[in-house]
Amino acid sequence: MLCCLALRLCNAAIGKAAYQISDAFEYGRPYPAVLATDGTRITSLQADSCAVSGVAADPWWGVDLGAWMTVSHVVLSTRKYNIHYIAHVDV
Repeated sequence: MLCCLALRLCNAAIGKAAYQISDAFEYGRPYPAVLATDGTRITSLQADSCAVSGVAADPWWGVDLGAWMTVSHVVLSTRKYNIHYIAHVDV
């Protein structure tokens, strides 16, 4: 974490525990929340790199950063063709 503090920029969520309302099953396998904190920036289901929650009226996703810290930026991404899925976000 010292490197992150010196640069004042890091992805504090990489490798941390993540949770979502439920895991969606697509292509015969689940896409758990932990896939969102694996450090890859690939947004393809086939690459096993995206977390996908099941259909829900009020879906949620969260990450436990492991400690209290100041967060200056939050970046959310979605699969290339599903941009409309990120809406009404509370951070």
